[in-house]
Amino acid sequence: MNKEFNLCKVIYLLIISSLLCSCSKVKNESVKVIQTDSFSNALVIKVNKIGKYCIYIPSDTIRSKFAKLADLKAASEDSTWEINLSEISNTIATYKEITKSKDLKIKIESDRDVEYPPIKNLMRCLQDAGYTRYYLTTKP
Repeated sequence: MNKEFNLCKVIYLLIISSLLCSCSKVKNESVKVIQTDSFSNALVIKVNKIGKYCIYIPSDTIRSKFAKLADLKAASEDSTWEINLSEISNTIATYKEITKSKDLKIKIESDRDVEYPPIKNLMRCLQDAGYTRYYLTTKP
């Protein structure tokens, strides 16, 4: 009986020591930082606190062409245009026509106080229009 107890003790000590040794061996892996591309030619869709949608185009050249072709009135001095979800598809088509870009970058930008449903509705609308890749960012 005493021999069995000692044998169990030795086995437990071996198991515990092997676990402690393996836990101290942490892999030293490098961290990979993924930096996003520039958004200078992106179509930015802003979602404000009350759930309204606005279009903003960072590029001055594209912005002026877009304003003429889309026939939208700027909602403010910084050239943002308020749009409805039903206008998203046509707005993107107009933007693509101006930029002649095959690699369309869409950036959804919102305040951190914005509720999720308006953003979810926008993502669903983009998906229905065939756009499944976009950047989602929040402003501080």
